[in-house]
Amino acid sequence: MARQKLRILSLVMLLLFAFTVLTGCIFLPRRSDDSDPTTRVHEDSDEEEETGLESELESDTESEDATDVPHIGIAMPTSQSYRWLRDGSNIESQLEDAGYDVTLVYAEKDLDTQIEQIDEMVDDGCGILIVAPVIGYGLEGALDRAKEKDVTIIAFDRLPLETESVDYYITYDNFAVGQQQGEYIIEALDLANTDGPYNIELFAGSYDDWNADVYYEGALDVLEPYMDSGKLVVVSGETKFRTVAIDLWDTVNARERMELLLSEYYADGRHLDAVLGPNDSVALGIVDALIAAEVADGADWPIITGQDCMPENVINIIEGKQSMSVFKDTDTLVAELVIMVDKVVSGELEEEYFEGFFDNEAKDVPTKFCPAFVVDATNYKERLIDTGYYTAADLIAD
Repeated sequence: MARQKLRILSLVMLLLFAFTVLTGCIFLPRRSDDSDPTTRVHEDSDEEEETGLESELESDTESEDATDVPHIGIAMPTSQSYRWLRDGSNIESQLEDAGYDVTLVYAEKDLDTQIEQIDEMVDDGCGILIVAPVIGYGLEGALDRAKEKDVTIIAFDRLPLETESVDYYITYDNFAVGQQQGEYIIEALDLANTDGPYNIELFAGSYDDWNADVYYEGALDVLEPYMDSGKLVVVSGETKFRTVAIDLWDTVNARERMELLLSEYYADGRHLDAVLGPNDSVALGIVDALIAAEVADGADWPIITGQDCMPENVINIIEGKQSMSVFKDTDTLVAELVIMVDKVVSGELEEEYFEGFFDNEAKDVPTKFCPAFVVDATNYKERLIDTGYYTAADLIAD
């Protein structure tokens, strides 16, 4: 009987154990945090997935933000000119301060070099190209290749010709600059109140620079009536643009032409009253030739015009060897260029922003103008030193 009870009890215990295993209801001590380890693993896994997704989204957003800011290439014609060296550096620093990634190159007056530089910047992912061409013609292929890759092309103060790929142009009213030079000569000679005649020689910029022709047309617009009336006499008879143009605006080329004019038309003592110098690098050559020919200074020194207000030329103005230079405040031009770039990037560049169009022999390019001012011995301190463009030390001869 006792054995039978023991077997019954054992059977009951066995059944109870089997029931417990099958139902998973083994009574184990609960964790102090009252959490289920299995559930905790799944929760941690979800948190890791969410964190990883958030990081990936943040990374994508940062990548998109970086892509939204285009790489900007700046192609300048030369670093041998103070004006272009200063402009290039100024554009680079202002664009970098605005948050853009920038590459600045100088072609050193070589067209093939500039083509290679543009191609390289475009291949490197340049989204906006700012270009001041070495010469007006010759960049068509490089700019067309850039446009095929959706690069926005902005011409800076020199307009590439014969290409539809230029999107925008920022410059000065170059016709008005030529007029300012001509008007200065007229006022200095007091042609409105005197009969003359006064002897003048004409110079123009590089024949393959579109701007050079515009400057020259502006100057002739003012001077020709006095030439027609006989108050102004071009002794050499050289008035056609291609004849008076100075290749690459080069100082040495300008000096050589001035020396030739002096030897052929003024060696007999005939007085030269005025020289139309289109810019300061040409004006330097004109002055060098006059000094070499020992032309008297003071009252006998001819009126000589220019533009750009390069330090050497302002020093010449102070010393009476150059009469004036048209000051094209490139700080203002560069600041306006940055505004234009911002508008391009934001998609806010509208037709109303531009003041006109220039025909580059392939299309009418939307154009933004900046003002220019005459600087001479009477106002150079106000225009150049007081504004901080130069220091007084910059304008002291060595």
